[in-house]
Amino acid sequence: MTLPSRVVGAALQLAAGILAAIVALDLLPQAAATIPSGTLLLAFVLGSAAFLLLDYASTRHAARRRKDAVQAGSAGLFVGIAGDFLIDAIVIGIATAISLTTGLRLAVGMAVGQVPLAFVVIAAAKGQGVPGARRRGILGLLFAVIIFGAVLGYLVLKDQPATVNLTLIAGAAGFLLTAVVQVMIPDAHDFLEGAGPTLTPIWFTIGLAGFAFLKFVVV
Repeated sequence: MTLPSRVVGAALQLAAGILAAIVALDLLPQAAATIPSGTLLLAFVLGSAAFLLLDYASTRHAARRRKDAVQAGSAGLFVGIAGDFLIDAIVIGIATAISLTTGLRLAVGMAVGQVPLAFVVIAAAKGQGVPGARRRGILGLLFAVIIFGAVLGYLVLKDQPATVNLTLIAGAAGFLLTAVVQVMIPDAHDFLEGAGPTLTPIWFTIGLAGFAFLKFVVV
């Protein structure tokens, strides 16, 4: 259930490219066309700050667990990744409330980056001797978290005014772009540490180009 580090690094680069393209070509243009520029800027900055605060809290919690309970292992990892999945799913739900196409594009981009994280959780659980049935249950819980978050985001916002939804979309854009720059790309490089010269980061460009092709040519 483990993936080679190059595969994980490539998947993260690909997902980062897709998400960066979604922010630049889909989310921000939609918001900029409707809401005032000041509102757009404020929402974008607050979304970015929200990610940084969540990342700080998650990192601090993980450091405390490692210090106080070395055996916490996959349980703490699961909680952290499940929380990340929940936030991402809510963002997908918000985007879907604006446009089904936007929601689907965002879901694809996030899925590419999150699948390796699910494997990390399962690999950690396997390393601690967690039975196969329980590991499958963990995967099921992660899937349930994603569905819950997406449905929650959609149901809460589906009947809201367009200005409210698009303001949240601008915030989601700041959240996602900060995640790409501060976490996904650095994590991708960490997986390639010690691998020597590599063209694996080309998958970031492939993600950018692939989404642009999908948006402007296919759809």
